[in-house]
Amino acid sequence: MAATVKTISGKASASLVFAILGILCTLPVLGSLVGIIMGHWAKAEIRRSDGELGGGGLATAGLAIGYSGLLIIPLVIGILVAVVIPSLDAFLEGSGAEANLSRLQTIGTAIHLYAEDHDGQLPDDFAQLVDEGQLDLDSKAWVSPFSGRMPPTDIEQLRDGSGSDFIYVGQGLTTSHPKPDRVIIAYTRPDIEGQVLMAFVFLDGHTEDRPVDSVEEGARGYGWRIGAQPAPPKIAADDDPPPEDASVEPSP
Repeated sequence: MAATVKTISGKASASLVFAILGILCTLPVLGSLVGIIMGHWAKAEIRRSDGELGGGGLATAGLAIGYSGLLIIPLVIGILVAVVIPSLDAFLEGSGAEANLSRLQTIGTAIHLYAEDHDGQLPDDFAQLVDEGQLDLDSKAWVSPFSGRMPPTDIEQLRDGSGSDFIYVGQGLTTSHPKPDRVIIAYTRPDIEGQVLMAFVFLDGHTEDRPVDSVEEGARGYGWRIGAQPAPPKIAADDDPPPEDASVEPSP
């Protein structure tokens, strides 16, 4: 007597295929769910077929892989989140620092344009840049990307310093200073939340950012001048050699 060849349930085959796609993240979650539904559907269909349909093993495999996929996928997503989010934060932080420097650079350029029109004399405040058209009142350059503030709406806010995230210290200076690359003329407010690096613009127009908590710390650490103030003494490192004229007391 010839053996009866059973027809394989299409639903059983579909269950295994979708379950595999789900665990391979080709169809995450959805593939696993479809695999589970099709697996149970195939099992019921095979039982009702009175032995005419086969594929019970495929359906069982689809169910096992489908349920495993639902357990594994959240773990994979958790790992991806743990890896991607810190990288994204670092990227956004880096982008914010670059934008911060760029906006301060824009202010520095406007200050130099003003100085060109006034025999090298720098403005008394940011408001003079708006008065003479070097920078618009509603320019984003007045605010740091870290603060989320809107640009000022009243020029008096620039005159008293409340309308900008950058502090101006270039009053009384001229571009003829002998060391313009060491003289700070504006910098970011140190209390801006989320700011890791303070940004500075110098009398020669270049910008720098440094991991310091105050402009005074930056000036001492790097030998900078703050506007027209005298240069503060530079902080000596522990391994710096003593000055040549330092005297050493003889030991008794």
